[in-house]
Amino acid sequence: MTSIQRHDAPTVFLELSPHPVLATSIRECYESANSQPLILPTLKRKENEQITLLTSLAQLTTSPYVWEQYFHTRDIIPIVDNEQLFDDFPLYAFDLSSCWYESKNSVMTRLANRIPIHPLLGVRQLTGQTSATWKSLININLPQYAYLIDHKIEDTILFPAAAAYLEPVTAAYHQLFLSSDNKQSSIALKQIKFVKALGLSEHELTEVFTQIVVTVRGWFVYSRPWTSASSDCMRSSGMVRIDVLDSFTDPETLYQYSLREFTLHAHSHIEMDSVQQKLTTLLFTCPTYNTWSTTIPTSIYRVSVFYLRTLASTHTLKMVYVSQRTLNYCIPSNNGSLDPKEKERWKANYAHVRHDMMQTTGALLVDDTRNYPALSVTPKESDEVYESAWKKGGNAFTLPFTDLHINKEANETVSNFIKSKIRATVNDPTTTRLLLPYNYLFGIRRPCSGTDYYETFNRDNITLVDLRYRSIDEIQTIGVRVGNKTYKVDDIVLALGFDVCTGALLSIDIYGRSGKTLRGKWKKGWRTYLGLMIADCPNLFTISGPGAPSDLANMAPYIGQHVKWITKCLEYLRTHDINIIEPSLEEENTWVKHVNDVVEHPSQSTTGQIFLENHESLYLM
Repeated sequence: MTSIQRHDAPTVFLELSPHPVLATSIRECYESANSQPLILPTLKRKENEQITLLTSLAQLTTSPYVWEQYFHTRDIIPIVDNEQLFDDFPLYAFDLSSCWYESKNSVMTRLANRIPIHPLLGVRQLTGQTSATWKSLININLPQYAYLIDHKIEDTILFPAAAAYLEPVTAAYHQLFLSSDNKQSSIALKQIKFVKALGLSEHELTEVFTQIVVTVRGWFVYSRPWTSASSDCMRSSGMVRIDVLDSFTDPETLYQYSLREFTLHAHSHIEMDSVQQKLTTLLFTCPTYNTWSTTIPTSIYRVSVFYLRTLASTHTLKMVYVSQRTLNYCIPSNNGSLDPKEKERWKANYAHVRHDMMQTTGALLVDDTRNYPALSVTPKESDEVYESAWKKGGNAFTLPFTDLHINKEANETVSNFIKSKIRATVNDPTTTRLLLPYNYLFGIRRPCSGTDYYETFNRDNITLVDLRYRSIDEIQTIGVRVGNKTYKVDDIVLALGFDVCTGALLSIDIYGRSGKTLRGKWKKGWRTYLGLMIADCPNLFTISGPGAPSDLANMAPYIGQHVKWITKCLEYLRTHDINIIEPSLEEENTWVKHVNDVVEHPSQSTTGQIFLENHESLYLM
């Protein structure tokens, strides 16, 4: 039982037995535990069998553990009043154990068998997006697609537009919104636009994607050559893991944001009959829109000041709106041409330089550091040090004294110095106020560096839009609406930020030995051991994962250190005939506590705002 608690961490126990003897014992084992699982017997001594069985089934059915797993592993959009769910009865908790684990491929096969596969629509993809997407692989050499060869103009075989686009869209709609009594509601497709013909070849397979985006009440048909297929996701956000669909209420705007490897062939607006009223809590009202185009860029809207460093070439633009949600300290990069002799010195001594890096804090070679604290000198002397580091820029400014990141009073000296630089640089008082980080100290968020960052805001064609207290409401064809004001622009750059360290891992369906997903385990925050391994995930190594110091250091040497350690570890395992390596839950908890203790140091948190708003992406300071 101890082994089960430690390694599997089950959330539900169901005893299937005519003589219940385990439920009581299991309950006793968890008396001293912090969390109590759901423990259900199918029978109880001296109690009505039917009542006991039905009561346990009811508890199992309504268990939050079951439904949480259900909603995390299914691509569904629930309808209000519980009239529709895109799957059968949810899996029981015991189906999620290591013995009853159901893979993603199994789920897809089971759903495909339950719903007849439409020859043109294909199979629905299990994605985590707010849209529903089906994929069909067209091979006109197969008998079921032989009729497509007849749709030929000269030497080109064309996908028949009306039938081949509208038929799968109708089938997709009925799969999504089939009512509980199997009654199909009618739909109306309006403003249909056939954008580009789809040509087929006997020598190349083609993937055809049918997509219904519920939030804009629209459908889209895309294609790509099968040889270019790499991911089944219609949009890519890398580490970000943020779907921007909710920002678009205009289908004419939305389809312009597809990946280049996809070709858009057709799209239109959908009127959904009775379903339309049921989706009011999930949908935006789609306004009337006009096709918008421009030939000469006159204005641009940039979301996130992180990308402001690229605006050096925007002097000719009429206006640039820069939105800022979470401000940060920015130190000058002061980049310049490298001295040829210095370049040769580095190239001739790579091994020695790398060795010296690993002897420093953060693997940073900074020649302007002092081995004494900031509070040991006068304010005038510390300002002289900061001024020298400011002129050098970059990493030279992060480590001038030894106590900046461990002493709040010392950190205030460097934070106040940067604020004085901002006040002296930015001319407009209102813009200055918006750029000053009042509620946290320097280094609590990873510092940015840039070229003429604060000077940029003195230009007449730069306007700072503050999003701390009012977020973007809508992206329109003419621009961006924030509250009652619309910023009319020709181009928009969406910089959504980063889900540091965890983003790439959570984009993969990773299941532990207990059957729990990594997403479920990290729902309330990351948990790793040394940023290298995860309890319940044997033989899984995470290079520079959450909990590792990599993001606040020179990443190349630290990644190399991780790779070398993992290589030696694997060699040791093979040499000693060990098949499994996995950290214990206790070791993982100890490391997480250590990282949190560092983060919660008085110098790393200030009144009004903690270091990070959510702990999902913490990394070691």
